[in-house]
Amino acid sequence: MDFAAFISPKARCVVEFGCGDGSIGQRFRQIQPECRYIGVDTDASALTVAAGRLSQTVRESFPSIDLARYGIGQVDALVYHSAFLSAGALVSKLREQAEYLADGGQMVFFLDNPGYLRNVLAL
Repeated sequence: MDFAAFISPKARCVVEFGCGDGSIGQRFRQIQPECRYIGVDTDASALTVAAGRLSQTVRESFPSIDLARYGIGQVDALVYHSAFLSAGALVSKLREQAEYLADGGQMVFFLDNPGYLRNVLAL
């Protein structure tokens, strides 16, 4: 499945949490080449590959990430992989990051465990 298809093709700035090797961002940038696509992950070797595919990479964990520290203003899409999310800070961190969404922006969740869906819907 091509997960890049879940991101609005009009998105000009996307932040993906748990980007791995940057393959989703690379595919999305074929749809929207002018997009600033930022990948966040904790895996240094995956980020080395992602650096060649994305506009910017950040090595940091979910609970400690501060988007403003990296010059990230309004974003059109925040993309989350469930394996990257820390349940302890989930609700407060998602609310904080939602403030970065531009009008009409979207939060996209790729969930490995359907049980996470209850947490997301509760927000």
